[in-house]
Amino acid sequence: MMDQKTPLAAAIFATLYPAAQGLAQQQPPPVRDPTRLEPVTVTATRRSENLQDVAQSVTALSTEFLEKQALTNMYDLVGALPSVNSVSYIPGQNTIVMRGIATGTGEFRIDSLVSVYLDDQPMTAISQQPDVRLIDIERVEALPGPQGTLFGSSSEAGTLHYVTNKPDVSGFSAQMDVEGSHTKGGSESYDASGWVNMPVSDSLAVRAVGFFSREGGFVDNILGPTLMGDATNADIADKNQNSYKQSGGRLEGLWTINPNWKLLATGIYQQSKTNGIWDTDPALGKNKITRFFDDWRDDKWWTTSATLTGDLNFAELSLTASYFKRKVNYEFDNTNYNQWRSAYYGQYVGLPLYDTGTLHAVQFNFQKQNRWAYEARLTSKGDSKLSWMAGAFYEDVYDWWDYGGIVRDVWLTVSGPVQILRQQIRTEHTGSAAVIRDRVDQIVLGHW
Repeated sequence: MMDQKTPLAAAIFATLYPAAQGLAQQQPPPVRDPTRLEPVTVTATRRSENLQDVAQSVTALSTEFLEKQALTNMYDLVGALPSVNSVSYIPGQNTIVMRGIATGTGEFRIDSLVSVYLDDQPMTAISQQPDVRLIDIERVEALPGPQGTLFGSSSEAGTLHYVTNKPDVSGFSAQMDVEGSHTKGGSESYDASGWVNMPVSDSLAVRAVGFFSREGGFVDNILGPTLMGDATNADIADKNQNSYKQSGGRLEGLWTINPNWKLLATGIYQQSKTNGIWDTDPALGKNKITRFFDDWRDDKWWTTSATLTGDLNFAELSLTASYFKRKVNYEFDNTNYNQWRSAYYGQYVGLPLYDTGTLHAVQFNFQKQNRWAYEARLTSKGDSKLSWMAGAFYEDVYDWWDYGGIVRDVWLTVSGPVQILRQQIRTEHTGSAAVIRDRVDQIVLGHW
């Protein structure tokens, strides 16, 4: 039996226990079913689909996951992606490997086997893939290859697809993150990043992203002699000589022309700089090395793109045009290797081309890439069991390198005359590098 309260008793109860009355009127919170997966939208097939409906293996990392795991660059990213790895001697110099398939480590003569996309824009490099900063990213998709039909060349092993958060006209929003840290036995690090979404009108919104970070060094360049013992590095020996800086920003604008047509414009600039070297010599102690030149690397790129999408009822039309420009310059110490080569080949084998004595040497790389890309894509719509896609793609890629070594005052050494002849042949001969090399060998072996 249940006692029924009279109106008077109910009023007295509500007066004496107001909190209990309020709790009784509240609805219980909804219970989340742990066995049910939250829907995840991906564009692995170049159309927006639920991940559970895609008939292929896809790994998708959401904004929430990227932020909770504090993933900021490619080195962090590959640790969270199965079957994906990155070969990197220093930060930012990435060769992506998927499913254990690779062409080499940083070979600039061989096309990559993993393509890199930012939204609908290809950004693949022959070597040293761009390290997209993971700020305000909607998701990152890792698509095992081959993906040549949908993502073109360089996708035999797979595709790494970055998808940015788009401008939103529904309201203003912003976020700011600041972080500081200290490495035991090293120096300080700090990171500041943020984004802001601003509606301009009912049909236009812009989204801006900015960031700056510095990772402090922990490898000491200690005092020591060269391989031949003719000099020391007293002028550049220093603690915590390796550091990594990243800076840049992104600006996007989304214009809803009418209910069926939208135009997205994007501009991105990013620069990463390293000082020092991450190599260590266990014979010298933990995190110690001896170098005779201040190694450095400067990687900067910027891109602009525009995507027009339209609803044609039976299909969706997407037109994308993009331009990507990148410059990668670096120099690193090559003194000990040069002295070993001089001693072995120059003195013992008898090749004056390599007999440069005890001079210091530097290896350099200056490269750049310009890429124009255009794509038109028509994607079917509706619930039909037959889905189709038709498209056309065109790109114009220009890659340029200047790679070599510098030996200071080499003209004063035994190899000087041979180097002069070699330079003359390079200037006068229009043949291939192999022909030039053979001609130099003839000079060295036959006419010295």
